[in-house]
Amino acid sequence: MLKIWLNFFDINKMDLSKIFNRHRWVALAFLVCASIIGWYALILLTNPIGEPTNPDGAQWWALFVTILLAIGAWVSDLLIR
Repeated sequence: MLKIWLNFFDINKMDLSKIFNRHRWVALAFLVCASIIGWYALILLTNPIGEPTNPDGAQWWALFVTILLAIGAWVSDLLIR
């Protein structure tokens, strides 16, 4: 079973210039920017009106998780196509 998975993800057989082209890197940048904007929109929605917007520690961790999920979605899209 492990051999099947290793053959499926064999980097030597893949043409990396087709997988990691300029359009996909731009898509990653837009995806990460959109994720950060969505995270900040949630911060603005959950903070009380009239108070300064200062994310706390848990919200900063949520930003880190959001960026990881965006990169994970991008990588999974690369492997599917």
